[in-house]
Amino acid sequence: MQYKIKEKPEDFIVKEITNKVFNKVNGKYLIYKLKKTSRNTEDCIQFLSKSLYIPRKHFGFAGAKDRNAITEQFISIINKNNKNKIENLKRAENFSLEFVGYLDSPLSLGDLQGNSFEIVIRNIDDKIEISKHNKPYFIINYFDDQRFSKSNKEIGKAIIKKDFKLAVELLVNQNQINKELIETYKNDYIRIIRTVPLKILKLFIHAYQSFLFNEICKEIIKKEGYPYKEVDYSQGKLFFLFKEPNNCKIPLLGFGSETSEHQSIVDEILEKEKVSLRDFIIKPIPELSGFGAEREFIAKVNDFELEKQEDNTIKVNFYLEKGSYATIVIKKIMTA
Repeated sequence: MQYKIKEKPEDFIVKEITNKVFNKVNGKYLIYKLKKTSRNTEDCIQFLSKSLYIPRKHFGFAGAKDRNAITEQFISIINKNNKNKIENLKRAENFSLEFVGYLDSPLSLGDLQGNSFEIVIRNIDDKIEISKHNKPYFIINYFDDQRFSKSNKEIGKAIIKKDFKLAVELLVNQNQINKELIETYKNDYIRIIRTVPLKILKLFIHAYQSFLFNEICKEIIKKEGYPYKEVDYSQGKLFFLFKEPNNCKIPLLGFGSETSEHQSIVDEILEKEKVSLRDFIIKPIPELSGFGAEREFIAKVNDFELEKQEDNTIKVNFYLEKGSYATIVIKKIMTA
């Protein structure tokens, strides 16, 4: 499967669609549209926090956006006579801010409707047939490679299994922890782990839950006998369907997950992984304990358009509801 995306930032354009109505007069939080190129969301927030002397906890956003892209999203900043300071810093390297209104509560993860995408796919293998008939009406709602990064899943699993020594070793390899901390706190691995910001630690737990979700989806596909095509990804294989299956809720596993509908599949995967649902109760770091949630098995791909450009290049436009991955849509197009 030969093709390239994100060769240039302008090859991957994301625009966040909000589900909020902003007050035009006043509110406890200022709302800005953050436009950025080749920077991730947290990087911009940290820059603003340090430059404006506003604590990080007073910023909020609805969804993290990729570094290798041009993106637009909404962020909230506490309104304590900060507007003039922000106006003087609206433009920085590779990002800008546009004031759009106020809210009485900060933006938080999930406070969005979805995202629209404009993506250029380059260097398409001549053997791959690309036409408007490749239109993907749906995708299996997998988590994709960017969720896992370098050893995110492994760190999450180590914490869940209470193998805190291994978690620290992996965090050092990820440059989340410096070796001086190891010298200072010796074998107090829990204390060392607690030096990593909670938001980042939760990403590791979520990465492992996301991996398990993908595995459950694949087992459902096999169990139901759906014909599928395999595609490589960073955690193994993904199975793509071209006939839409019945939708259902799939557990994002945690200690409170309801798994009866897919009990045998969940049991098999947990046994293979040598984990249990109770492992998601993390008493030494209780704020990392994962109760569990649910996620749709399939996601609809809306407003899809495909345009052939120069040789071996196409541009696609589409809309996805929050939480679904545009790169999974691209994988499906290139697998059809």
